[in-house]
Amino acid sequence: MKLNRLIGAFIFGNIFLLMAMMFSSCQRFDENIKMDDECAKENISLAMSRSVDGIDEQIVYPKGIVPEWVKDSLSKEGYDLVCQLSEKYEMSYYPISTKKKSRNLFTVDEEKNKKVIEWLLNVPLEEECDLEMGVAPRVKSFSSESGGGTWWPGIGGGSTGGGSTGGGSTSDEIKMCSQTHTIYRKKWGMGMMFVDVTAGYKYHSIDKIATEFKTINVTTDRYVLAFNIYWQERSHYGEIVNNGKNLDLHVNGRLKTSIEIEGLVGTDLVIESINETFNFPVEPGHTDDYLKPKK
Repeated sequence: MKLNRLIGAFIFGNIFLLMAMMFSSCQRFDENIKMDDECAKENISLAMSRSVDGIDEQIVYPKGIVPEWVKDSLSKEGYDLVCQLSEKYEMSYYPISTKKKSRNLFTVDEEKNKKVIEWLLNVPLEEECDLEMGVAPRVKSFSSESGGGTWWPGIGGGSTGGGSTGGGSTSDEIKMCSQTHTIYRKKWGMGMMFVDVTAGYKYHSIDKIATEFKTINVTTDRYVLAFNIYWQERSHYGEIVNNGKNLDLHVNGRLKTSIEIEGLVGTDLVIESINETFNFPVEPGHTDDYLKPKK
């Protein structure tokens, strides 16, 4: 009887030891998998940065940095040109064939593209300037009537609030309004570039305060500039402050333009990055005022 108990205990102990060893082995195996996954992720990421098929055209490379696949895609002259541009601009890159296939783009005018490249390389972007240039003011389709304005639906949103509305509101007293401000302007050669932000909100026409923030919309404009510019949105946010008398708008994005190199590589160049908060008084229908970033 004792012998049977000893044998049983020995067998049970061995089984338990074997299970413990197996469990420990599985833990080490899982840990090795996790470690191998991290290495694999790093290797895959490195491979993607060198592969045309794995390109993320939203990546903006710092000045002076050009991905390896761009060098492999261009002639020496084309690559040298990219390197010159990258010393002046932050840039993102994409293969032309992929871009056209995904967006059905047409071939750009080669002569115009060449002139744009020459401009980007040789014409300096001037510092902040006034607008005493003898040019006609830009025309905006906004009403300047107090309490009026035009409601421009846009994207985004913000916070609500803005203080008391007095002795009650009716539908006639609450209006949907907007106002537009120029938050960026630069002279480039004989041309001008503008970035405008439009804020939409509910406005109490009796108390003359904003009561609810609705939208922000950022747009670009140009004057005597021979190539297109556009805005790449990163984020934006707006809120009503000072008891409904002021608006704070935070704008975060990039002003950009695009070119092609040898018809093989496309690139988006960052002309200016803006990540600032702007404050302005509530003035329904106001337009074309240049504002300093809020300190």
